[in-house]
Amino acid sequence: MHQEKRIVGISIGDLNGIGPEVALKALSPEIMERVIPVIYANDTDIQYIIDHFE
Repeated sequence: MHQEKRIVGISIGDLNGIGPEVALKALSPEIMERVIPVIYANDTDIQYIIDHFE
């Protein structure tokens, strides 16, 4: 049976805390199969986190 993906909002919270890392880790392939994530963050800030993630 086909299930419709739910839209899930994820806020990164404090840019200087662990929120950005947790938000990005939440985008695992298993999660992405089930939901459409919407990350609430400034695009410049989230790009910086992506570039320096790992």
